[in-house]
Order: sequence, then structure tokens, then C-alpha cells
Amino acid sequence: MDARTLSGGNRLATERSPYLLQHADNPVDWYPWGSDAFALARKRDQPVLLSVGYFTCHWCHVMERESFRNPDIARLMNEHFVNIKVDREERPDVDEIYMAVTVALCGHGGWPMTVFLTPDAKPFFAGTYFPPEDRLGLPGFVRVLGAISDLWKSDRNRVVTESARIVSRLEQLLQPSESSTVDPALFQRAIDQLERVFDPKHGGFGEAPKFPPHAALRLLAAQADEHRNATALRMLTDTLDGMQRGGIHDQLGGGFARYSTDASWHVPHFEKMLVDNAQLLCAYLTGLQLSSQGAFRDAALGICAWVAREMLDSGGGFHTALDADSEGQEGRFYVFESAEIDRALLPLEADAARVAFDVSESGNWNGTNVLWSPLGPADCAKMLGCTEAEFLQRVASARPKLEQVRSRRVRPATDDKVITAHTALMASALARASLVLDIPSYLALAERAVRFVLEHMCREDAQLYRVARAGMAGQSALLEDYAALANAEIDLYEVTGDADWLRFGKATLDRMVDQFRDLDSGRFFHTPRLHETLILRFSEGHDGATPNPTMLAARALGRLSWHLDQPDYRAIARRAIAWHGQAIGRNPRVHCDALLAAQMVDMPPTTLVFVAGRDKAATRALWRETAQRVRPSWLLAPLFEPVGSSELPLFRGRSEPMVSPCLYVCRGGTCLLPVREPEALAPALAELDSWEH
Repeated sequence: MDARTLSGGNRLATERSPYLLQHADNPVDWYPWGSDAFALARKRDQPVLLSVGYFTCHWCHVMERESFRNPDIARLMNEHFVNIKVDREERPDVDEIYMAVTVALCGHGGWPMTVFLTPDAKPFFAGTYFPPEDRLGLPGFVRVLGAISDLWKSDRNRVVTESARIVSRLEQLLQPSESSTVDPALFQRAIDQLERVFDPKHGGFGEAPKFPPHAALRLLAAQADEHRNATALRMLTDTLDGMQRGGIHDQLGGGFARYSTDASWHVPHFEKMLVDNAQLLCAYLTGLQLSSQGAFRDAALGICAWVAREMLDSGGGFHTALDADSEGQEGRFYVFESAEIDRALLPLEADAARVAFDVSESGNWNGTNVLWSPLGPADCAKMLGCTEAEFLQRVASARPKLEQVRSRRVRPATDDKVITAHTALMASALARASLVLDIPSYLALAERAVRFVLEHMCREDAQLYRVARAGMAGQSALLEDYAALANAEIDLYEVTGDADWLRFGKATLDRMVDQFRDLDSGRFFHTPRLHETLILRFSEGHDGATPNPTMLAARALGRLSWHLDQPDYRAIARRAIAWHGQAIGRNPRVHCDALLAAQMVDMPPTTLVFVAGRDKAATRALWRETAQRVRPSWLLAPLFEPVGSSELPLFRGRSEPMVSPCLYVCRGGTCLLPVREPEALAPALAELDSWEH
């Protein structure tokens, strides 16, 4: 046993990840992922115990308290295994390989993830959370450790054979049967498939636990907008409404938890992730544009306020997440007892708050109350015998007082590492929010965040790092980091008209293509060419909790190609999508991002080319109208300088607008008559829409 373990510390004490640092005082002789651990396993002829989790994971905390702090369990781990701890957000390349194994062997995945490996990193047994002793139908961790150790010693051939079989099966799953293009009919098939699993009562898809369906929401919004698909619009708005009413939505502080433990969005798993909220911000902005529901605007504003207030790194990037636990309890920071409501509020305010947020003496969850809004304002007002306006005023008065009560509690811990992809996704969302909500400060946050990445997470050779914390950056960036950053740079160009952002985006994409594209197959791998060798090199096309890396890359390439009139970028993207074409065709419902990427690549998008005039007031008015109408699938090209100063293709042949601003509304190389007044934009868009309908 290492001396550091005997003294109460281990090798994780020098790591950057907050999650690994949480385990630095365990009596377990943890190693970070790396060659040293596997070299030791080969030397000792012992299996590797790989434990993967993340900083804000409730059950990761539980297993750490129950097992990894336990000296007797730690002794078993140290005597019979080489133990590796991984932060899944820092090393998604490692996580996705062994999560695929866990799902294949167990039928489900989750964190903490516990996988046993041979010394050459091949898996042979996997699970998720294990209690220390047998409980609730789960085998105890002590029993699992003993069984795996005995198996390794007594039946090595079986272990080696099983590990080889598992790796071979994964390799087969990652090979397509044949590349194929994406049939446009798959869009409607995906909508039909989604409708079959849609929850008409609460919104969302399937039963508990229920996650925000990020990729599906993007597809539903596009189909509702571009094809006036009423079914897609209903599923989109019902899901957005259900989530914003639910406890998954922080009714006081804004932002959304990662998922709901029930089907009605009531009781969340309380951690709040930056990457989830970036995607939900975009979803609520689009929902607002398509439905004009004020609650969607409030949800979007709440996300923006939460990010600015609680997630901003001192350098300008964004922190990764807030913990689910505080004071050793899941959700302790967020829940309320009825007596707290009475003490904090005036009687009429307290009555309104109890009805508005479903607060009762007995509680609505484990004897306490998760704040949510299952009833609408009209029903609440009727129950209280007041007008709807009076009810809303009382709730508005109560809300800041309840926030004040909550602010005095012990706050959940912050995972304060900055991840390139997650920061870039939030920057994109904030840039769009600055347009739709007409709040310039959100654009400033977005620009500062992307500049932070370029200045602090970029090496001298222009290669990116994935993670930064406390002034130090490290870990080679992955495909999703490059793709998300490129999209953010294009978004900043589309909002500001500063062509430098477009040039930055091109440089990012050129590096991405060089490092991640396989020339033989055309697919994009998730890891770069010179990345460390893992047992598999992933290239997946299906949807996940975060935007699919390949499809995020394809979308960025498509957007850039239309801006620069360079079809070779679309050809690269098209081939990368086609590599996954068979899988997309078999099950389009779980390939929503792929369908949207194919649309961006194959169909000329609606393009709004805006040229400012010398009349600043008129320019602002037309720009505001344009900004609030632009959709995620459209292309926006603004120019706030003289026309002749731009060399970008979309401005070729545009005449100087002189005093008045000018907006060109185009699709497929054909443009309507120039729009010069804000009130003329809606009829112009209606005329454009009539081309297809």
C-alpha cells in the first residue's frame, strides 16, 4: 500500500478536477486515468477497478460516503485491485467507451459507473451504484469485490475470453453496414415515432425518470416552424410548459435541474448543469417565438439570470454545474417547509405562495415541499377567491422574500471547472437570447466567454484544451469542443456582424477537420488523431444528453459553407452524416440532431442579409424586428459598416442602402424585394413561407 494512502491521502490530491479532488482524502489508493495505473496492474497482475462519476452526482456522493471512505472496503480495493477514478466530464472519451459496455451488460447505465478491467483496459464486468452490503435487490460492493477477485484468480481464461468478446461486440456496433444519404421522409417518421411515446398529460417522452429531450425539442421546433406541423408544435409547447411548471424548474432562482425522478416533472434530481441549461435556453427562445407564451420568456430570462449570477467564472468562462446536495442532503437548498412560508411572508402572500407552489403542511416530497406550479394562475386565483391580477401580484411580492430565505442557507457546491464545449454552447445560447429578448448584456457575456476560451484554453500551436480551472488549462479538446466553439464563433458573427468571428470559426473548423476526420470513411471520430490510444475510437451518430459531436460539427460546416459560398465544407459534412445513414434510417427518433444537420447541409437555408443605413434609429428598429424573428435554422448576415467594406459572398451585388437600412430575405438563391420598414418584415416572411406551402 502506498504511504500516501496510509497517511490519509492519495494521488488525486494534485488533480485539476473538483470531482477527483472530492476523493483525494479517501483511504482508497486512487490513481487518475493514465499509463501509470495500467503499468502497475500489469506488474501486480491485478484487475483494474474503474470508477467514473461527476462532481454534482448524488449517488456518486452516496457511494463515496458509504464505500470509498470505509477503511475496510478501501483495504479490499487496495489489496486486490488497481483503482482508477475518472471525471466523466473531463474525460468523456473514456466514459463513453465504458458506459457503452455497462449498458450492454446491464441493460442500463448511470453514475457512479463501476467497471472492472484487465490490465490492458478491456472490460469484463460492469455496474453502476453498489451499496456496501446487499440492499434493495442490489449486490453489496464488498460481495462484488470478493467475487471479482476470486474470478480473476481462479478462472483467468474466462475473464480474458469475456473481455475480448465484449470489445469485439462494441467494435461491431460501431461499424455501419453501408453509408447512405438521409431521406427527407425520415423527418415525418421521427415525428410519428416521437408522438407514439409522447406523454400528452405532462409533456416529454416516456415515463419516469424523465429527462429534457433536448435533441427532440430541436427537431420539433424546426418542423413546427418550417412545415407548420401542428403535432410537432403541440409536443414542443406541451413539453416546454410541463417543464417550466415543474420542480425541475427552479421556481425562485431560475434554471433547470438535470432531470425529473417522476413523469410529471415534479421532483428533480437537483443538480443544475450548464450544458442542459444552454440547450433549454435555446428551446424556450424558439418556443417563445412560435407561441408567444409569456411563461417561456420568463423561463429563458431565468436561465440567463442564473448563469450570470451563479455560473460565471472570474475570467469570463462558465462553470460546469451546481451540486445536487448540500448539508449532506439531496435538494436541501431548494425545498421548503410550510412554516418557513408563514414566517417569511405576509398572510395574503403566504396563501398565494402555498397555492402557487403546491406547499402543504405534510409536504409534497419526503415531508417537505419541492416548489412547482401544477395549477395555472386562473385556477389558483379561483381557489383563493381573488382576481388573477391580484394573485399574480401577491406571488410576485412573495418570490423575492422566499429567495432571501433560501439565500441564507448553505449553498450547493459549484463544479468550477470550465469546459470548452459547454461554455461555447452557453455562449451560443446567450448570443441568441440577446437577439430574441433584445438584451445586449447577454451578448457581452457570450463574447467574453468565447474570448476566454481563445485566450486561456488555446495552445501556442492553436490546438484547444478541453478543461480549465483556477488559471490552469489541460486535457486535449475533443470533437465536441471544436464543433461547439466553431458554432459559437459563427453565432457571434451573426449577431455582431464582425467578420473576424467568422474567420475564427473557419480556423477552428479547419483544425477540427484536420484532426478528427477519417479520410478513408469520411466520418468524424470523437478524439483527435494524436490522442492517447484507447481500446476503441468512438464515432457515434445518435442523440444524447449533449449535442451529438459529429452532427454539431456537420452543422457548423454547413453554416460556414453557406456564409462563405464554399460547398467543399458541405461535402465533408454530408459524407460524415452519411456514414451514420443506415442507423439514422432504422431509428430516426433517436437521430434528431442528424436529421437537422442533414437539412442544414442539403437544403439552402432561409437567409436574412441585413445592411445598416445612416439613419441609426431606423437601423435599430429594423434590426430589432429582424433579430426577434430569426430562427435557429436560418442564416443571418448583418453588416453595420459600408457595403463595400465586406468581402463576404452574401454581400456581393448588394447596393448601398444610403439613409435607410435594408434587409434581403432569401432562400435558395432567390430573394424577395428588399425590406426597409419593420412592419414589412412579417408579410415578407409570409410570402417566403408561401413558396413551400
